[in-house]
Amino acid sequence: MSSRLVEAIGQLKATKAPDGSGTLFDQTYVLWAREMGDAVVHAGTNMPFVVSGRAGGYLRNGNGYLSGNSAAHLQVLASAAEAMGATDLSTIGGPGKSAGDRTPFPGLKA
Repeated sequence: MSSRLVEAIGQLKATKAPDGSGTLFDQTYVLWAREMGDAVVHAGTNMPFVVSGRAGGYLRNGNGYLSGNSAAHLQVLASAAEAMGATDLSTIGGPGKSAGDRTPFPGLKA
């Protein structure tokens, strides 16, 4: 399945943006993740994430691989929401989650 992701990212990089400001890759936030680190025991540890694209300048390097726990999972989702313009991240993850869990993942943002 990862080869399909690489193929899709290659197509984004090869396609000019309709507004002429670079490529679709420059304007896209790609997030590939597993719901659980270990689905059998429903564990939220060792959960891999691949983040790619530049999201209109939001993402720092354009590509990244992250591995973390359930708190990091929320942080990656908070980063995606913020990249799309969300300003209120207080409800990500539902009640009982700390504000730190809802903080965008450090190192992704440019």
